[in-house]
Amino acid sequence: MHALRYTSWLPPLIWMGVLFHVLTMPVEVEPTPWLPPHFDKVVHFVLFAVLAWLLVLPFTLSLSWTLPVSALNGFLIATSYGAWTEYIQSTIPHRHGTVSDAIANMLGAATVFAAVRFAPRLYRLLGSLQR
Repeated sequence: MHALRYTSWLPPLIWMGVLFHVLTMPVEVEPTPWLPPHFDKVVHFVLFAVLAWLLVLPFTLSLSWTLPVSALNGFLIATSYGAWTEYIQSTIPHRHGTVSDAIANMLGAATVFAAVRFAPRLYRLLGSLQR
C-alpha cells in the first residue's frame, strides 16, 4: 500500500506530460469540414476532465483527504494547468491560446468535481424516489 501512495501520482503526471506535448506542438491549422463546429472545445473538456479525475486518487491515497477535497484540488490543478497551457500556446507560432479553450478545460474539471461531490446525494435521492 505504501508504494501505491507514490505510484498513484504517475498517471496524472504522465497525462500532464502528454497534454503539454499535444497542446504545444506546432501544427498548421487546416479547415476540418467533417468535424462539427467547436469540436475542439469538446476535446478540451474531455482531456481536462480526465486530468481532474486522475488527480483524485493520489490526493486521496497519499494525503488521506476526503473525496470531495481531493476532487476540489484536482479541479484547481487541472484548471490552472489548462489556463497555463493556453498561455503557452499563445506564445507558439501556428498555435493560439483562447479563453474559450481555457473555459472548456475548466468545465471538464468542474464536471469531475461535481460528480464526485454530489454523486452520493444523487444516489440517495434516486434511491428514495424508488420506494
